[in-house]
Amino acid sequence: MVWQREDAIAAMYPRLGAGTASELAQRLRPGASPRGSYPLSSHPDVPTALIYTKYDEFFTPEWERFVAKEMLGVEPIELLSGHFPMVEAPDVLADVLDGLAAEAVACRFDEVAS
Repeated sequence: MVWQREDAIAAMYPRLGAGTASELAQRLRPGASPRGSYPLSSHPDVPTALIYTKYDEFFTPEWERFVAKEMLGVEPIELLSGHFPMVEAPDVLADVLDGLAAEAVACRFDEVAS
């Protein structure tokens, strides 16, 4: 799908400032389909987290919580942001990702030490 700039701003970036929204809309490119077998036959055995945003313009919190709990078996992490927390709340997102990375390293260290 190719987005018209104004449509992209209205749909994806309504919570952002006009300048930032316009710049991001200018960068949009059509997505590429995955190559090979997709979806995976099972979830990889890796540490998993689901971070969702309360004010997401595309996915409802109810759907995200369902996916986290029922499909991934994890407690979801909610951010008070729109679909693009990396733009809207980068410090908050970075703190959450840093905490998850530290947790994964600690778990891995515990597994190796056992």
